Amino acid sequence: PPSPPPPPAPDDDAGLPPVVEIEDPAQLQDIVTRATQGDIGLVFDFYAQWCGPCKTLTPLLEDAVIKAPRKLNADGTHSLPSVVLVKIDVDKHAGISDELRITSLPTTMTMRDGKLVDTVVGAMSPAEAEALVAKAAAPSDDQKSSSSHETNTDTNPAAPPSPADLVDRAFALLDAPSASESAAAAAADLLNAALASEAALPPAAKARAYAAAARCALLARPPDVPGARAMVASARLAVGGNFPEPEAIATAEARASLTELARDARDAFFKDWKDAKTFPASDAFAARLDALETTKVSSVGGDDDDIRRTTNVNVLFLMRSLAAVLALEGDAAGAVAVALAATKRSLRFGDELDKKKARETCVAVFDAFGQKHPESVAGKRKLANVWFV
Repeated sequence: PPSPPPPPAPDDDAGLPPVVEIEDPAQLQDIVTRATQGDIGLVFDFYAQWCGPCKTLTPLLEDAVIKAPRKLNADGTHSLPSVVLVKIDVDKHAGISDELRITSLPTTMTMRDGKLVDTVVGAMSPAEAEALVAKAAAPSDDQKSSSSHETNTDTNPAAPPSPADLVDRAFALLDAPSASESAAAAAADLLNAALASEAALPPAAKARAYAAAARCALLARPPDVPGARAMVASARLAVGGNFPEPEAIATAEARASLTELARDARDAFFKDWKDAKTFPASDAFAARLDALETTKVSSVGGDDDDIRRTTNVNVLFLMRSLAAVLALEGDAAGAVAVALAATKRSLRFGDELDKKKARETCVAVFDAFGQKHPESVAGKRKLANVWFV
């Protein structure tokens, strides 16, 4: 009888082919996580169907990626891609393109070790496309000797990544669009390795590691807010007031506060929500807010005053909660806009406690994205105008 056919070769890196079309944000996060762990370069091609130059550039990038040298798997049975082209249609994934502030097409970005390296706006020649892909495909310094096909007994093995590098890689996973529980697990592994060598970590780097651990706790399902706050406290102990506090601490603390706010609002306004591990999406919060804002009171005076007051408190609570959920979803512009709207309403209709909570929500949103984020910079200026004018 004829011999049975050989088993099919495994897919590249367990299903990571050289060219990928993004279907949803979770898929993008998965690719970033696996590429970071596998020392695989990424080339992001932001395009649209109506973009003429995109239709010229994309085939050049595809050709360059497919022709890029491949690296052997550890068992030598098949090769792995050294670089992957990630195609993102901006019309289908506006959230991703907005978060990365893509304003012109085509835009090409490269990533190595979870960090964005190069950005090219506009068309490229074939030679330029090949050079960009080749740079993205080049292994990181700590992987070069293991990925080389040449053997040199006189060459010392490459040094492992430093603890500070491991912390940076963890943040790259946590800061990626739509970071998920799986990304948090991968980041936690990196942080555990970094903190196991904590004697080699300077205080500021150690504080960043604890802040990243807090972020990991908040991405658990359900989010571990007490655990996150404990990690924030550890981060502050690491610097002990003797060093400038890394911004990552304020970011982690803000995200813990926003997560707690979203959880409390879920429990108050979504009694029928079955999954205690998650929150309703921002559009559900927006719909509930719209329904509450259109609540009518039949007349003025008497008990109706109490109804109006209760309704206003609930509206402000929902507005702040919507801002929190938008921030946790990565929508900086939406979160800032709603937080500022809540502040304006509190100044007009609320008491001192309402005003205080609304302002704290604004600050938490700014900190969640970082004080240098464009939306945070603009939002702080608008908050000052609203508060003091």
